[in-house]
Amino acid sequence: MSAAGLALLAHEFQGRDRGLAFGVWGATTGAALAVGPLVGGLLVDGAGWRWIFLVNLPLGVALLAAGLRWLPESREPGARALDLPGLVTFAVACVLVTFALIRGNEDGWTSAPVLGAALGALCSLAAFVLVERRAAAPMLPLALLRTPGLAGAALVSFAQSVVIYPLLLFLAFYLQDGLAYSASEAGLRLLPITLVIFAAAPVSGRLTGARAVADSAVRGAGHRGRERAGHGRGRGR
Repeated sequence: MSAAGLALLAHEFQGRDRGLAFGVWGATTGAALAVGPLVGGLLVDGAGWRWIFLVNLPLGVALLAAGLRWLPESREPGARALDLPGLVTFAVACVLVTFALIRGNEDGWTSAPVLGAALGALCSLAAFVLVERRAAAPMLPLALLRTPGLAGAALVSFAQSVVIYPLLLFLAFYLQDGLAYSASEAGLRLLPITLVIFAAAPVSGRLTGARAVADSAVRGAGHRGRERAGHGRGRGR
């Protein structure tokens, strides 16, 4: 559900409403990120670390029931068969690069298993690109990456995943293992970072909506200008 959240919002909302919906989604995500380390620390110190996983079960069931109840069904009119070659090549690339990153420090970044996994990941990714370029119904149409809005959103999402999530993880390790804070004390000390993310999320959503409306207005004005120029040339003739 989390992975498909933005896609569902983009399908259901348009224009300025879409920006507002993205802002609400960002605020909700930011709130979870803000209180998550603190609540997680309290759970670990109180009920035990296993509750970090158990607490998600009732939430997942509730979200699944709500989705079945309120989310409208949508289908692709021209849906085709599953892009199995693309799925397999991309999955293999993900598995190999994950193995290389996990084993890099333990086995050495120049060790044969790590280098072999990295090389295999590159080959699988290259095969994925070739498969997607030739597939009749690719799982990732590569032409989408030429769309500035989509490419920019993907870049920002990648940067967030690379920068923010590891930062919180390593800071939690440092606060507990290096400075000997408890889990709840470490979560409390992460609040300055997570609260800034929570405060910035709805603002960025509103800016996204305003930019979308401005872009639409500019394109509309350009289209009307071309129409008027065409009418003027027709009258001149």
